[in-house]
Order: sequence, then C-alpha cells, then structure tokens
Amino acid sequence: MRYTEQTRELSFETAADQRSIVDFYKKALAQAKWQPTLDHTVEIGSRQEMIFRNPAKDMLTLAMPPVPGGKQSVSLQFQSAAEIAELDRQLKEHEPEIRAKAKKQQEEEDARWRRQHGANRTAEVLPKLPVTLPVGITSLETNANEIKFSVPNGKAKGVVEAWRKEFRDAGWKEDAASVEAIAGAVSLSRGNESLSINYTDTSVAAAEVSLTAIGVELDARK
Repeated sequence: MRYTEQTRELSFETAADQRSIVDFYKKALAQAKWQPTLDHTVEIGSRQEMIFRNPAKDMLTLAMPPVPGGKQSVSLQFQSAAEIAELDRQLKEHEPEIRAKAKKQQEEEDARWRRQHGANRTAEVLPKLPVTLPVGITSLETNANEIKFSVPNGKAKGVVEAWRKEFRDAGWKEDAASVEAIAGAVSLSRGNESLSINYTDTSVAAAEVSLTAIGVELDARK
C-alpha cells in the first residue's frame, strides 16, 4: 500500500477482483456520504474507473488497470471541490482556443481528403453512418458532418463511452482518446473515414457534446 501526498493518491494491490473492489468502495464510501456518479465503471484509456462525489462536491476517482495475471492494482485519488472549480475555470478560459484548434484540424482534414480524392466532399455520395442519440438531450443541432447537443452535468462522459462502444462494434478503430471527468476528445478511423468526438462537462453550465465526421455522412437516430 502506498500514499502519495503530492497527488493525494492511495494505491495498492489486492487478490480481490474488480467487482468486489467496486462493491467494497460503494459501501465504505457511502458511510461518509460519497456516492458514485454512475452505477458502473467506465473504461478510460485501458483502465476501469468510477467517480465518487460527496455533498461538498469533492471528487474521488477509483481506477483499476487490466491485470493479465496475478494481483489487481487499485488507485483512489482525491480532488477537492476547489480544485475541480479551478479546472472548470481553466477549461472555460481556454475553451475558445480549444474550439479554434479543433476547427482548424477539421479544415486540415477536409483539405487532405479533397487532395486524396480529387473532389469536393459535398459532390460525393458518402455512406451514411447511423448514430444513436442519447435520451434527455437539449439544443440539438445536426447536419451531414456534425452533431451537437447538450446533456445534464455529469452525463457527457457516459454518452461518449456509449458512442465509443457503438463505433468500435461497427468496425471503427480508436486512434486516440483522452476522456476525463470535465472534458475529453476521441478520434476514430475506418479506412478513409474519420470521426472526432469532443465534450466539456463542467458544473457551471450544461455539458456540451459534439461529433464531427470526414468521409461519411452522419445519420442521427433516437
């Protein structure tokens, strides 16, 4: 068992399986009024994670990487409400810069696609990609290349995780992923087609999720 003061992270190894670990922390933390934000773990990178919050809005992140054999590694990291608020502030401050960078990347991908295919994308008959929309969304905007909407706070990462599974099951390869509690981005590809998922999920306003596509036409479905 190890504790790192700088990151306020407790880590250890155990012979227990992941389900037993999750059940233990759900019961133990509930006694101190900590509750999980979802009733199941989600895969972030290669780790199974579960987020707990208390009435003061502090956060505990339970993380368990895959184990090919032997003991299970476990970590539990604490972040205060003040730290989360500061991350929210920084995210809002840099949000225009992040969106501008994403737009530039999209334009570069469009230009690369036109060079490779020698035609404008709008002149091509692109294959349709069915995309399942989650329930409870607001401010929905859709077109052939982009889907945007808002969801309640704390729900964005769950939406993205569901999409990741949906696209992987449809044969898409995940090229890169950074999925955190308050923001994230995922890039996927399938041949000459590509998808980009971006979201922000702060406590200040409703969470925002967007999906953009290159080489394929998005078909939003409820």
